[in-house]
Amino acid sequence: MTLTPEQADRASGVLLAHAVGDALGVPYEFATPPRGEPEMIGGGLGDLAPGEWSDDTQVSVCIARVAATGADLTSTTALDAVAAAFEGWLTGGASDVGIQTRAVLEVASRATGPAGIRLAMAAREYTASHPHSAGNGALMRTSIVGLTRLDDREHTAAAARAIAELTHADPSRSIRPCSGRMPCAGPCSSVTSTSPPGSTSLTASAGAGGPPGSPRPPAPTPPVSHRTGSPSPRSRPRGRRSPRPTG
Repeated sequence: MTLTPEQADRASGVLLAHAVGDALGVPYEFATPPRGEPEMIGGGLGDLAPGEWSDDTQVSVCIARVAATGADLTSTTALDAVAAAFEGWLTGGASDVGIQTRAVLEVASRATGPAGIRLAMAAREYTASHPHSAGNGALMRTSIVGLTRLDDREHTAAAARAIAELTHADPSRSIRPCSGRMPCAGPCSSVTSTSPPGSTSLTASAGAGGPPGSPRPPAPTPPVSHRTGSPSPRSRPRGRRSPRPTG
């Protein structure tokens, strides 16, 4: 779809807010919440520099670059492009990778065929052998999807589901037709609340694939770790970033 200049400006705000909020939250992930105002001090699971965002934004950028072309994110071509970008991210600059996401990508890398099919099959195989695989590792990258079809919430939900199922196939976390109350609906309503349909491409707001998204939604109950894919307290062994490509 196309965006008015005002919508494009708001969409840029969604993308920027995701990256900034991610970088601000890095030191507090799976850790004690800050007392008083949080500080952008880096560290976290990937030993990130102050102001550096985590894998949450990195994988969202993969989707943003495809979305910025105007592609239909439910199409085979777009899903192949996003899946291939995820694979390139894993081998070329991932600072921290969730256990389930890494497992799916590594299995898919040993298969043949289009990237989208390989990842989706690997995700289904992982879910079949892991009864607690309904983590939030796909949700953290969803808000960019909400910017691609602001006038069609059902299509937005279908796109979010298709993107999620590239790595997280558990049906209990399936995204249903959008009611406006889902996490991915936030970016839609914030961009469209006072803006009519218009003529500026989403590419103008995403640029060369800048950091997309919005603040992470509340954790599910019971808490499910997108790092382990199983119900757990908010803790896990801390990762390091050396060497950076492996997270």
